[in-house]
Amino acid sequence: GSVGPELGPERDLPLMTSQFASVLWNHAPAMLRQDRKNGIPSPLLQGNEMADLRTFLASLRYVEPGGSPLVGERVFSERGCAACHGNMAEGTKVAPGLRSSTEAFTTVSFTAALWRHGPRMIDRAEELGIPWPILKANDIGDLVSFLNAPKRPK
Repeated sequence: GSVGPELGPERDLPLMTSQFASVLWNHAPAMLRQDRKNGIPSPLLQGNEMADLRTFLASLRYVEPGGSPLVGERVFSERGCAACHGNMAEGTKVAPGLRSSTEAFTTVSFTAALWRHGPRMIDRAEELGIPWPILKANDIGDLVSFLNAPKRPK
């Protein structure tokens, strides 16, 4: 994003290859001018490299959606997660802390943890008479961002 446009998870790129081709075509003159200005050789994509590029860019949006720690904190509370895990996911007598100082969550590791601990969470929610939290698809990126954010001083 410092020389060219940001192409990460927040960028809305077309999913169809034909649409992506038109984006590249329309952007080519500006990209070539910028490359020449900066003395950067223009990339030459050969064979399956274009398909690899498309797959990689699509995976950024699919695997690691962006999120906001502040929105994630609100979602954590509104969905009921804080009732067991504490307001800042610090853990309580009811459930463990979810923030780690060693490993950041990815959406994949977060999803795996939810699946792995889900049966115990269901049992515990039923024991405590707590409704099962319902997550929206866009909650995950915000929750992961919240859980990975540095802890605020008390």
